[in-house]
Amino acid sequence: MNCRATIEPNRNHFSALLGGVLCPACGPREPTARDIGTSALKLLRFVQQARGQRAVSVPPEVGREAEALLRGGRPINWVARFALARFALDFSVNAQRATRNA
Repeated sequence: MNCRATIEPNRNHFSALLGGVLCPACGPREPTARDIGTSALKLLRFVQQARGQRAVSVPPEVGREAEALLRGGRPINWVARFALARFALDFSVNAQRATRNA
């Protein structure tokens, strides 16, 4: 985000206030940044790219980490709240359809 470095599976950071991921070099300098695990990073990228069009199943701890990062200890950004709500709704509807069609 700050330096535009390519984010790789590494010790990255996330700032909800700044709206994204920071590289290992920039993250420690940003007081609002928190560590982000590789699985949570992949989930957030998936949600961003899927835009509610696909469902995914993740371990509960990964979902909790992603939600906590988006909240950033503050009220969640309305865009992120909408994206998460839409994702959760679509996931629920798709899971119900899959169960009925099984």
